[in-house]
Amino acid sequence: MTKSASKRLRPANAAPFWTQSRAAALQSLKSRATGLSSEEARQRLSEYGPNAIAAQKSLSLLGLILTRLREPLALLLIGAGLLSALAGDHVSLIIILVMVVLGVALDAIQEHRADHAAQLLKAEAALKEQALRDGQEKTILSADIVPGDVVFLSAGDVAPADGLILDADSFTLNEASLT
Repeated sequence: MTKSASKRLRPANAAPFWTQSRAAALQSLKSRATGLSSEEARQRLSEYGPNAIAAQKSLSLLGLILTRLREPLALLLIGAGLLSALAGDHVSLIIILVMVVLGVALDAIQEHRADHAAQLLKAEAALKEQALRDGQEKTILSADIVPGDVVFLSAGDVAPADGLILDADSFTLNEASLT
């Protein structure tokens, strides 16, 4: 949940949910120990957006090619080709330009394919969480976790969002990712 979402959810005079008692936190988040209803979760998802970091726009194939042409080595080779042309060596100009075009095109195509494959893997490996919806434990995507959801965590799970621990048994935390 973003800071602005946290501020919109709780009244201006209320303390942050993580400093409140269990009952007060659930009340300030407009939630209950039995979780949210599917309709409440749908409304909050449309209001606050998905629980995910905004994806970076990937460059188009043409954008990748133009980026590669601005690299120092490509510019140096193009300059060497132009100097060869000014010196009257047109064969060297053609050879250099063909090598630059082939190198840039192959590099851009390879990066475009790798980016596409990474996006497919990311979509396939989407994190899922156990949360209470409609009073029942359900498996939902981490991106669909909203403020007020009651989420179950077990050993090895990644916490899907900021949250308040309502109940814990033998709780440990690896803080390495927080530093």
